[in-house]
Amino acid sequence: MSCLLYNFSLQPMLDFAQYHHHTGTQLWWDPSVLMVVSSLAFADDMLLIVNNKCDLAKFLDVLDLYEMASNAKVNEDKSQAFFFVCIHDDNGDLAPNNVPFPVIGQSDAEIVHLGYPFRLDGGMPSATIKKQLSSIQTKVNILCVTKTTLAGRARICNSFLLLKLWHTLCLCPLPSNLQHHVIAILNPFLFLGRCNWIKHDYVVAPRHLGSLGVIDTNQMCMALLGQLVAGLLASSKPIGVQFWQALQQHL
Repeated sequence: MSCLLYNFSLQPMLDFAQYHHHTGTQLWWDPSVLMVVSSLAFADDMLLIVNNKCDLAKFLDVLDLYEMASNAKVNEDKSQAFFFVCIHDDNGDLAPNNVPFPVIGQSDAEIVHLGYPFRLDGGMPSATIKKQLSSIQTKVNILCVTKTTLAGRARICNSFLLLKLWHTLCLCPLPSNLQHHVIAILNPFLFLGRCNWIKHDYVVAPRHLGSLGVIDTNQMCMALLGQLVAGLLASSKPIGVQFWQALQQHL
């Protein structure tokens, strides 16, 4: 039922794109029938095609109306834009700074795909990491008023507070001082104050050794890197061969 209701709320937006939006791209799959496509939709993913600033403004207005009418919210963090043709200097043409979403093609654009942030140039998605740290801080501010044991708070850190951060570790480089920022955020929740009255090594050591077992960011990075390297070394696919060759050349 929820999927059906979602489609009902989205359909007016699709109708506008199909019948009232007169720009798009021409598809010549059948020479006898000219097909003009202005939008493509699958489930909750939509591709909107615009030709100039005016068209973009119309679509943004409709998106605002859709959000108000359906009580839905477009996830701007997971929305991207890209250009089909080269950008000119005409006043009516779109430029990257006119688009309210990350533009694929800019080397410093931060893209979030299935929860994994990355940059096209392989750089550090600093803005995304900053947002995630800010989100953890907001949750800590709320959880600090709850009453639970130290062991319980350690489990909350691993299963709730740090969960999204592990997504970030998989596809992008991280700042060397990330663990310092994480500790500064978690300590007020773990120890009910700024003072860490348990040695950090005991905080992050495994629970079967009698410690709290809070996952350390640096240790998680090494574990994920080791898992990735092991997979490449064991792979018989071309990427595995390329990795072997690059490793031999480096050594």
